[in-house]
Amino acid sequence: VLKNSVIDPNEVERERLVILEEYRRKQDNPAGFLFEKVYMKSYTRGPYKYPVLGTPETIQAITAEDIRQYYLQYYTPETVTLVIVGDVKAEEILPEIKKRFADFTRKHKPTSTDYTTEYAFNLRERYERPAGDVYMAMSFPAPGIDRVDDVCAMDVLSVILGEGRSSRLYRIVKEQKQLVSSIDVSYATQRLDSLFVISATLNPDKLQKAEKAIITEIKRIRRQKPSRRELKKAKRMITNSYYFATETNA
Repeated sequence: VLKNSVIDPNEVERERLVILEEYRRKQDNPAGFLFEKVYMKSYTRGPYKYPVLGTPETIQAITAEDIRQYYLQYYTPETVTLVIVGDVKAEEILPEIKKRFADFTRKHKPTSTDYTTEYAFNLRERYERPAGDVYMAMSFPAPGIDRVDDVCAMDVLSVILGEGRSSRLYRIVKEQKQLVSSIDVSYATQRLDSLFVISATLNPDKLQKAEKAIITEIKRIRRQKPSRRELKKAKRMITNSYYFATETNA
């Protein structure tokens, strides 16, 4: 697969239909539709404003030859990391790997794609969709992976604001004020400038009050440092999540 993929045009056409169906299903899912729009509208420039799945136009336009050229350009020794996990000995497996990939000499041809990102600020969008509740999302600029200290701080902030029943937004906006039926915080650690997103589902008549309550909590955590108890609990939850994730062999 890595060295000698055929990329059969007939298989491409069959897969095209599958991907178009995936696109339609995502458009019918309120949460999936919402987050696609969040990224499209939160950036005025950069790769993150474009949906990973593509659009019907791009899905229809791509050809088997397009895929083949991409494969030849990027599936090269310079861009590949081979990871082997299991009951193997390096001195036994390495000679076999070198033998198998001895003729894998395809050269990488880097592109000069501009990956600069720019945010859109103070933008409000509304979409009419067939859904019982209002699906709301508020996005804020956030650091990319190169700002490691800031990323760690944002991870802790995400937990304090929106992870679990004891988080501030859940406890205050959902339980105390009963303005939303669900509320969540997401922070995708991306290579470039990222997004911090607060999302919620709620009744239409509570939308303005919910927005105000969320902004109030954001302002409060900007003015007042989290308590030591909150910090300790958030760090413990992040650490536990990491350990649980590394317990499996997946």
